[in-house]
Amino acid sequence: MENQYQVFYPFSREPEVQQEFRNYLQKKKIKKHISTERKHNLIRWLTDNDAKPQSQKDYSLRNYASKTYKWDGDKRILWGIGKSENGGKSGKTKKTKKGWKGSKGSKGGKCQDRVVVTEDEILDVVEKIHMSNDHGGWDATWDEVSSKYCGIVRSDVIFLLKRCYICQLNPRKHSRRNAALDEAPASSSSLATPSSEQQASEEQQPSYGQQAPEQQDFDQILDQISQQTFDYNFGNDNYQCGSFEGLDQLWNEEVPDIEMADMDPSLFNNDFQDLMMYSYPPPEEASGSHTYPYDFNFMQDSV
Repeated sequence: MENQYQVFYPFSREPEVQQEFRNYLQKKKIKKHISTERKHNLIRWLTDNDAKPQSQKDYSLRNYASKTYKWDGDKRILWGIGKSENGGKSGKTKKTKKGWKGSKGSKGGKCQDRVVVTEDEILDVVEKIHMSNDHGGWDATWDEVSSKYCGIVRSDVIFLLKRCYICQLNPRKHSRRNAALDEAPASSSSLATPSSEQQASEEQQPSYGQQAPEQQDFDQILDQISQQTFDYNFGNDNYQCGSFEGLDQLWNEEVPDIEMADMDPSLFNNDFQDLMMYSYPPPEEASGSHTYPYDFNFMQDSV
């Protein structure tokens, strides 16, 4: 079955990623990176037996090339020699309960030959490995890259994988250490679950808004609201009434109907009489006194 991500090229077909990686290579001067010019010089010292060093730098480079690399003329591939094949140690060893174990390379402590990758090939190589392992995380991609190629460091892999669109959508695309830190808060949050008593009390409370509108019985909800009682305290009298009918009863008992036109103005005090005086210019006179007794039918006559 074809991988669903095989048609997606996260680096080689993204101009922004390519430009960012070029800036990264110019800013980061890493000794393990191999330029195209240096690779050609290594191949020249390995293939041309008649070439003579012209400086101390040439002598050092020739000795370094013969001990560290080998040229495959048939496949035209420059290989980085495994440490066990050039007479050196195959890596530091440490003693465990099961015996001595190499800290680098395979279980036997031997490191296999790896293909030399130049700086301009890093992006394509990491992309190929990253797509072949189904967009694996940092550790999975780096383990495969470091076992097959030399000239690439772990920071190169992380820099590119951070810009992979598929990995940005999937949160599992991190290192194992970061994944463990991300899972720690989730386990601690599970301890703060509500108790069974709190859950039971929450279930007893009515929640009208948790159901869809077509699933709610609005007639039943209105009946429940209409049966609720409200307390109104006025002085020493307490009125308990259903809905808002008690307001009408309270108004009828405490506030009698009064017809102001039937009352004798002489019964009012002076302050109240002053309030009853209304100043308004008469329509038929342009000047004179503008103070007139308040007439309750004035507004009705003027309409």
